[in-house]
Amino acid sequence: MIAMIDLSQYLAAEKELAEKRKHQNQLQGIGWKNAVAAQELKPGQHILYNYGLRSLILAVEPKGAQSVIVTTINERGNQFNRRYKSTTLVAVDELN
Repeated sequence: MIAMIDLSQYLAAEKELAEKRKHQNQLQGIGWKNAVAAQELKPGQHILYNYGLRSLILAVEPKGAQSVIVTTINERGNQFNRRYKSTTLVAVDELN
């Protein structure tokens, strides 16, 4: 026997899921992961990328009023500077 739910139960479940996903990113090959705004990143944290790649944050510097420059080093030892809008959600390993 198939359990039936009414529209109000369905909408309540969808609203709850949307609220939960408000602070998450979906990464390919991994799924949904907890994330923080780029302006809240701190040196020593690890950024998660698609398919399980990670980078260690070396520095976070503001650039203008609406963005930050994040200096990272990946698992192969390559260093990168990435610019993020301050409000962009970035998946962080320490939260997952």
